[in-house]
Amino acid sequence: MLLDIIERRKQAWENAAQPEDLQGYVRFALARQVALPQEEMVLRHETRHLDDRHRLWLERAMGQLAEPLRQIIDRGCAIGRFRVSDPARAAAAVLAIIESANSLRVGNAAFDERWIEQHILRVCNASLQPEQ
Repeated sequence: MLLDIIERRKQAWENAAQPEDLQGYVRFALARQVALPQEEMVLRHETRHLDDRHRLWLERAMGQLAEPLRQIIDRGCAIGRFRVSDPARAAAAVLAIIESANSLRVGNAAFDERWIEQHILRVCNASLQPEQ
């Protein structure tokens, strides 16, 4: 079931009409969270039931899912837009930032999707900027 979710996400990104840049990736991921909230829930909850062998398998699949984002970060580094020493870790951090959008959708504070998108984009961009 987890592999199926990951494969559907990969296919959705490959078929998306989004620009292949950080903004396009973030917008795609946030829209998917809203459209298919059960995916995040299943991934988060079912992962805890995996044994070490299956957890390693899932980590590899998640690495493949993060590959387009890593490539976006690599391209951004190549042109000086981003400056990170480890694009794979930076991609993992950006994915965690994107995942945090779900916590902004629940609770007492009412955040609209446009505000969430702008906030997540600012935080993602700041995490990839050259250190001052």
